[in-house]
Amino acid sequence: MSFFLGSDTTRISAPTNTTARVAVCDTCHALYKLPPSSLHGARGKLSAPVLNKYRRRLENVKVHIIAKISMLPSNMC
Repeated sequence: MSFFLGSDTTRISAPTNTTARVAVCDTCHALYKLPPSSLHGARGKLSAPVLNKYRRRLENVKVHIIAKISMLPSNMC
């Protein structure tokens, strides 16, 4: 995909560290800055400046590839 769309338009992630190492990518939590437990509560919130920084980083992304997506809970898909 990167060949056709450009290198900054595709992101690959995996739900576990083991899969991420095999696929040579970040975990879903690391790439999308998700907390390790819940999005609810004080630890689940990003400040506006930090959130905007990550939005800008991902604004050109057209394709998100998640290796082993079946391992993610249904509420994260």
